[in-house]
Amino acid sequence: MQISYMTETYQKYAIDKMTIILYINNEHCTSVGQLKDYFSMNLTPENDIYADLLDYGRYGDIAAWLLEQNEQGLSSEVASISTDLSDSAFYAEFEELIV
Repeated sequence: MQISYMTETYQKYAIDKMTIILYINNEHCTSVGQLKDYFSMNLTPENDIYADLLDYGRYGDIAAWLLEQNEQGLSSEVASISTDLSDSAFYAEFEELIV
């Protein structure tokens, strides 16, 4: 019984202390400014950076990362984008918020 309690406690602690690490185009994204720079590149769907941003956006990683960067408002707006949208529509809304 004690072991499962410790495991459960450790899991809660680990989740509370989790840090989101974004690798965009094989580069560690360390600031909101750097993230904005990616969105200002006029990317196309064929671009690897576009794919990275779209994946991180759809799966909520960028919203969580923005919270860690103390960007609560922006994080909330990004999290509110419907995942039911097509890739291009999702990316367009995402880009509008970030830039």
